[in-house]
Amino acid sequence: MTNNTEKANKNPEKIDKKTDLGLTAKTLWLLKNMTEAKDSILSNLKNFEKSPYFEAKKLEKWELLFKEWDVDTNIYIIKKWNLSVEKFTSVEQTETKKLAVLWKWSILWEQALNNPDAPKQTSIKALNKVELLKIDTVKSMKNFMKEDSELGMTLLMRIISLANERLNNINEELTFLFEFNNKIASLWEINRWVFPEIFDFINAMIVSDYTIFLKSHPVLDNTLTVFYDSREEDSAYWEVISFEDWTQFIPYDFLEKLKVEKIDNIVLTKLNIWPNLLGYVIYWRRQLWYSENHKKILWNFSLNIASVVKQFDIQEDEKARLRLEEKYY
Repeated sequence: MTNNTEKANKNPEKIDKKTDLGLTAKTLWLLKNMTEAKDSILSNLKNFEKSPYFEAKKLEKWELLFKEWDVDTNIYIIKKWNLSVEKFTSVEQTETKKLAVLWKWSILWEQALNNPDAPKQTSIKALNKVELLKIDTVKSMKNFMKEDSELGMTLLMRIISLANERLNNINEELTFLFEFNNKIASLWEINRWVFPEIFDFINAMIVSDYTIFLKSHPVLDNTLTVFYDSREEDSAYWEVISFEDWTQFIPYDFLEKLKVEKIDNIVLTKLNIWPNLLGYVIYWRRQLWYSENHKKILWNFSLNIASVVKQFDIQEDEKARLRLEEKYY
């Protein structure tokens, strides 16, 4: 049994989220400007639909709008539902990685304005039955701007706002990844106490209210243990979740059991080093939804976290082997 003094020495001091108020204010400011820009598109949507230069387009669920390396000279406005931005991760182009999700009122492929013949760097796929408006930048854009300069300016201002938003997102992503990589590199020892340290560090950056780390059981198949829960003082192994088959396992099914509030406010990331699934991390936020960029950052963090988990498992296996050798020899 670990005494309180020993536990206090091992368990790192938690980061005070109040120190992150500047980041919160910046996030709120970005969201406010994003909302204003989207509102300008929403208020003029009927005018775009009436314009002879815009055409309607519909996609069925999982249908591709275009594939990586395709050429498409259109700019698109999403009217309904959302699209997945994906990139091939294999030479055979059989596997993709989701980079982002584009939501209603988003504009995509605005690069066609200045480089219409450039091949696409990503694939775009419908996540639902999607409705879009499109305008061809080669055949129609110039005449549209001449005949309806006010509506054209609305579109251009939204594109400029979107470019600034994406630049801010890239800067934020690079900054967070740099800080997180430094944090991982600074770990002196990999033991169970580094996980509160890692997740408290992430919570301070992304401003999460709590985090739950579900780790694959080291011995039992198809079993997860609650290895860390920031709501609990010492939560290791306080709950075990069993299921029949990894291939049929749906991680969202156990959220109620874990007393996770408002499922819409979570980000669930998978810790995976092929071919092993090492666990899941649940991030939850009370008031403000996670932006798509914050979701992307958390997904990127998962690879580094998975590496730490793998190293921890290797060390634990080695300790178990040494204990067995001491017992029998």
